[in-house]
Amino acid sequence: MSIKENVKRLLFNNPGLISNNIVKALILAYYKRLWSERSGNVVLTDIAVENTNVCNARCEMCAYKDMKRNKKIMPLQDYARIIDIAAAENIKRLYLGQLGEPFTDKGIFDKMDYAIAKGMELVSITTNASLLDEAASRRLLGYPWKAISFSVDGATRGTYEEIRKGLEFETVENNIVSFLKVRKELGRTDLRVRMQMAVYGKNKHEVDEYRVKWKERLVSGLDEIALLYATNYAGLTGIEYSGDSAGRQVKVPCGRLWNHMITVAVNGDIPICCWDYDVDNNVGNVFREGSLKGLWNGQRMREVRKIHVDGGYGMIPLCANCNDNFFVKPHFVIEKT
Repeated sequence: MSIKENVKRLLFNNPGLISNNIVKALILAYYKRLWSERSGNVVLTDIAVENTNVCNARCEMCAYKDMKRNKKIMPLQDYARIIDIAAAENIKRLYLGQLGEPFTDKGIFDKMDYAIAKGMELVSITTNASLLDEAASRRLLGYPWKAISFSVDGATRGTYEEIRKGLEFETVENNIVSFLKVRKELGRTDLRVRMQMAVYGKNKHEVDEYRVKWKERLVSGLDEIALLYATNYAGLTGIEYSGDSAGRQVKVPCGRLWNHMITVAVNGDIPICCWDYDVDNNVGNVFREGSLKGLWNGQRMREVRKIHVDGGYGMIPLCANCNDNFFVKPHFVIEKT
């Protein structure tokens, strides 16, 4: 763990150690220095492509049910244009998926093939596993993905199906168990599996049971269990932060604005933040601009970063009510198995 992370943990666990005002001043100083050193720019290395914004579930805590964007699967030619631009700009680390379920896209494996042909590094893909039968698992495991995250928000059928409406608990669990079996059979010891649970009121009581269940099935020292605390999608939903704030609800500049990863929506729009599920706040369209770096370090993004560095969060409607940039305990806790 880095010195920075150790300091954060110390402050989280000892809320009375330093006043909130001092904490805020320290964080502001860090981002002001970052702004000064980089002139408001970010070195882009990673790209997340929303190959589809279609989902086969209606999860209670997810913004998908509120999304007004046209639901579609990204055509292969559009995806290829994005990958071509990324490769030309030396953005070589690929994440697949955003708001939809990636495997509702019947052409997903063709997209993986194209990315590999262009020299992309397949970093991570997130899925609800409902469509990942054994045949799909075997095919997926034939690609050099470094990690796969399975979103399963309950340890029992009753809780899971109340939250993830439209999905069947048994099917999902059996698909994941089958995937783990095939991974072992194929000797894919390089592929990390993350079981992730969005934790909030309806499933908090099952966290311990969830840990025990999946630790028994995962590979010790390789795989992970992630507890993700629900956020309010940049203030666009009524979801409250479900983690333990330890009295640290202090608004600070958002680290997502300085991400080395850019998100591309299914129509090519670039949101300033991945929580903006309708992409109403975007910095442009990659198909029109023909550049990813030009958009992520363009005038609009630099203006947003500067507003945050100056503490003017309320000037941006998307940021004004967001609970993701409070200085609180992390919105996720990752545990090695």
